[in-house]
Amino acid sequence: MTMKTLIEPVLNALNSRLEPLGFKRNKYGRVWNRMIENYIDIIELQKSGFSNSLTVNCGVSCMDVYRITWGKEPKKIMIPAEGIVEIRLGHLVYGKDTWWEYEEILDSPGILIDPVMSGGVSFCEKMHSENEIMSSLEKKRFLPACRRLEYVVLLCKHGEKKKAEELINKEKVDYMKAMLRLQYKTEEKFYNREVDIWDIRLKEIEQKYGLSIIHDLRKLYSL
Repeated sequence: MTMKTLIEPVLNALNSRLEPLGFKRNKYGRVWNRMIENYIDIIELQKSGFSNSLTVNCGVSCMDVYRITWGKEPKKIMIPAEGIVEIRLGHLVYGKDTWWEYEEILDSPGILIDPVMSGGVSFCEKMHSENEIMSSLEKKRFLPACRRLEYVVLLCKHGEKKKAEELINKEKVDYMKAMLRLQYKTEEKFYNREVDIWDIRLKEIEQKYGLSIIHDLRKLYSL
C-alpha cells in the first residue's frame, strides 16, 4: 500500500483546511500551491525513503524574480525546492527537523495538520515581502546555486549591486570548482553544455543590472 493510499484521509483533511485559503492540490496529492499577487506559496508533504514517515516542506516563489532569473514563467505547480525561500515545518514549529510516523498521523491527524496551518501557512504569508525574503536568505549559511542566483536578482532590484557582484562572482567560482570535479565523471560534451547554459543566465543578469562579473567560466580552470 502506498503512502498516499494509506494516509489519504489525512491528505483530504489537510486539503479541506488549505483549499478555503486558496491553495490548490496537485494531481499526486502531496503538493499545494497558492498564488497571491507576486508570490506562490508552496506546501509539500515529503515521504521518507527509509521509514513509514513524512515531513513537510514550505516555500515561497517570488514570480518576477523567477522570471528575470530563468527567463520563463514559473511552473504550474512549484515545489519548495524551486522557491526562493524554503524551510522544513519542524524547524518553524519545533526548532528542529521533524518527521511524523504514518500511524501517529492516522491516530491523530491534528499533530500534522495543526502545525501546517499555524506554522507553514504563516511562514508563507510572512514571506510576501521582498525585504523579509532578503533577510531570510542573508541568515542562511548555505544557499543552493539556483537560489543564490535568484538572491542576486533580488539584491539588484533593491539597489545592492556591490553585494550582488560579490555573491555572483563567488557563485561562478563555486560552480566552476564543482564542474571541474564533475568533468571526471561525465562526457566533455555534457560539461561544455552545462557551462554554456549557466554562463548565458549570468550574462543576461549582468547586462540587465550592469554588474561587473567574471565573464568566461573556462578562464577559471587555473583556480
